[in-house]
Amino acid sequence: MPKNFRGYVQSRGRARAIPSKYVLMCTTENIDKELETVQVYRTIELVLQKLCHEREPPSDDERKQHFADDDIIKPYEPFGIDGPKVTMNSALSLVNRYCGKLPQDKFTLLIPHVKFDKREDKNMVKIVARIKLPINAPLKIAIYGDERESKDLAKKSAAIALCRKLHSMGELDDHHLLPKQRTSADMLKELVDLQPEDIEEGSAQPGTRKRKQVYKRKLCSAFTNKKNEGHYNIYSICFTQKDTPIDGVILDSTKSKLHVGFVCKGELQHCPFPLFYSKWGEVSVSIEKIKVITPSLDTLMMIYHFHKLIFQTLVSENSLENSVL
Repeated sequence: MPKNFRGYVQSRGRARAIPSKYVLMCTTENIDKELETVQVYRTIELVLQKLCHEREPPSDDERKQHFADDDIIKPYEPFGIDGPKVTMNSALSLVNRYCGKLPQDKFTLLIPHVKFDKREDKNMVKIVARIKLPINAPLKIAIYGDERESKDLAKKSAAIALCRKLHSMGELDDHHLLPKQRTSADMLKELVDLQPEDIEEGSAQPGTRKRKQVYKRKLCSAFTNKKNEGHYNIYSICFTQKDTPIDGVILDSTKSKLHVGFVCKGELQHCPFPLFYSKWGEVSVSIEKIKVITPSLDTLMMIYHFHKLIFQTLVSENSLENSVL
């Protein structure tokens, strides 16, 4: 038995040949319930047929207006009018299609994140949308659209700008402006520069217990600078809770007046990543660069001692104060 009306219509459409019969099978225990469901499906079908038969055909002006909607935002046509193009009505579906072809695990949601900003210009409120791709996408920055009158147009403008950026990066092909088909090996080469390894004949294969490989432990270059004067970057740690907890406490750093941040000398990539807590569920964490400062050596020593107090005394696993956590 179909689970819903859509499944009923799709399965019934398979019996188009003449002669053909459409047969529904169910268990004896549920026959009354299933017959009632089929009767509801037939009623819905009659209502839809009546609406379609009595529907007036669109006028010439309505048809022109429908196709003129694509001209509100200029389409992306890298090869001219006769070549492939991305319109305002096809950009969002193309972005979702691209995200669906990214590598995925059970902890990653392949959906683009859209945020809106309001800007006032001559007593008029304009909306700007920015789209951020999932963490496993090669593009790590958010793409902004133009100022528009509504959220829908702002989102479509940002989607066209994102498609333009993806095409310039080589993520979309030149023939149809569709996502390129890439294997896992191709994506691994772009992310990690693996040097060829010489395996001696008769030795154990990599990845087995008989073969042990020792790797040097290193830190991010942005955190390895010594304490010296110069330019430093201030970053803010932003977190947003995606799941609703049982106790009703929702974490959202965008609505808080206090923020957690850190200072480092090197540049960091703005790559959001998910965290999972048994109490709060999934929490999305990202960093945002605030500004560049030039502190004195005394200020750096104060920051250093403050960090030492926090991470080695208060939140250290071996500290007495943290034994009750």
